[in-house]
Amino acid sequence: MKMRVSWPPPLGQFLGGYFNEDWSLDDATWQAVVSRYLVSEPSDSVAAAAAQLKPLLATEADDSQLERTVLREHGCCFNPASVGVKMREWLKDVLRMLEGRSGEGAA
Repeated sequence: MKMRVSWPPPLGQFLGGYFNEDWSLDDATWQAVVSRYLVSEPSDSVAAAAAQLKPLLATEADDSQLERTVLREHGCCFNPASVGVKMREWLKDVLRMLEGRSGEGAA
């Protein structure tokens, strides 16, 4: 059995905790999950999650590699392919939402 490597909180808490296997029981859409995270967590945690997400997006990893990293290694149970969105585009959308709340401003 492969041991799961996890990102340190708060990004690990966000991806693995808020997008757990029951995420769709709590929220109808992935955007609603992010919105719930934004109102539930302190601004500094949101800003830190955004800061931790940036290096992942800065890599030249293809969508297959990003999927493996986000879904398998870090416990996120939402696959954006299920709604017709590529992983990199979804992560960019998530980052924009996180940055909008944390006061950093979207890029």
